[in-house]
Amino acid sequence: MISGIQSGLSLSEVLSNLSERGPALTQKYFQEFKDDLNSGTAFEVAVSKLQEHFDNRAADQLFEALIFAKNLGGSDLLSMLRQLGDFTRQDLSLRREIDAKQGWIRNSAHLSAGAPWILLLLLSAQPATGNAFATPQGATILAFGVGMTAIAYLWMGKLSELPQPKRIFGLLK
Repeated sequence: MISGIQSGLSLSEVLSNLSERGPALTQKYFQEFKDDLNSGTAFEVAVSKLQEHFDNRAADQLFEALIFAKNLGGSDLLSMLRQLGDFTRQDLSLRREIDAKQGWIRNSAHLSAGAPWILLLLLSAQPATGNAFATPQGATILAFGVGMTAIAYLWMGKLSELPQPKRIFGLLK
């Protein structure tokens, strides 16, 4: 997009050209955008359709910035696009780092939930341990332990979920 704008193309032309030169996964959306513009649809409406197709917070920011630039003039459009790209890269990098740390926490939770049961399995090789849990009271304790482990495991899984940022611009329309 930046190179297209630097070469003097309009925003509509740049976005329309992505139907041929853009990523293969998105070419059909930009072709639909191009067809909408050729049929007389307003730029803002066609970009709003793109937002719906992409269904992504970062894409919402980009498309809203493009609408803003189209409506109010975009003398700083190139610097704004570069800043938005830098911001998006930083955001993605931070999310990957947080995901990696959450992975460690999740793996620790798996180990914490399984370790006592592995220990019990090893101890059950001794006849005294096997006899203790063969009684109704022992079976009750085991059932209670399994239930509490399951609850704790589900709770740890829920706590380790990262909240997904909400789409601000996509919700307004």
